[in-house]
Formats: sequence, C-alpha cells, structure tokens
Amino acid sequence: MNRDILKQKSDENWISGQVCLEYKLYNAAANRFYYSFYQAVTYWADRMGKIQCNKYSPKHDECENRLKYDFTSQPQMWISYAEMCSLRVTADYSLSHIGESDLDKEFLDQVKEFIAILTDETK
Repeated sequence: MNRDILKQKSDENWISGQVCLEYKLYNAAANRFYYSFYQAVTYWADRMGKIQCNKYSPKHDECENRLKYDFTSQPQMWISYAEMCSLRVTADYSLSHIGESDLDKEFLDQVKEFIAILTDETK
C-alpha cells in the first residue's frame, strides 16, 4: 500500500470537513475531520513502523493507542484524537447531534496542527 494515499485522503477529508462546516452540516463535518485525523495517524504510524498498513487501515482504537503510547512528546495529541473520535461516534450513531460549539475554532486549529505534525515527513 502506498502510504501517501493516506496523506492525500487526510487532506481531502479536512477540506470536506471545512465545506460541511461552512454549510452548518456539523455531523458530517465531525465525521470528515475525524477521518482526516485518523488517516494522518495511520500515515505516521505506518511511516514510523508502529503499524503495518496492507490492504486495510488499522482499527480506530489501535491508532489511538499508537498516539498514546508511541507519540509521547505531545500527550495532548491522543487526547484530542480520542475527543474527535467521540464526536464522530456521536455524529454517526447517536440520537443527538453535533453542534457548532462542539467544533470550535480553537479545537479544530489544534487538530489541524496535530495533523500537520503527523504528516510532516521530516519528523
């Protein structure tokens, strides 16, 4: 599997999340932002030899654990990943909605910064 596809998908999902946010489609935005983060984590973990992506990407909790136990220089990263995952689960499966306040600018800016760190090939 060409891991660069994961980076491209991460970028595409981030842009999709921004479009959904512009249209106040908060559930869809949470889903797309989460998958952007997930694909960035998968890209990083595969590049660092923490997981091996073959035909399929790893399970979501495995990505969270790789951040928690292997990317210890920034512990807030896995916490933000877990929060984004929780938002995605609410957006996709809960009988409640994601609201604008759940996707505030400060949180999304932090997530975007983490995605940039994970997909930076020089680190």
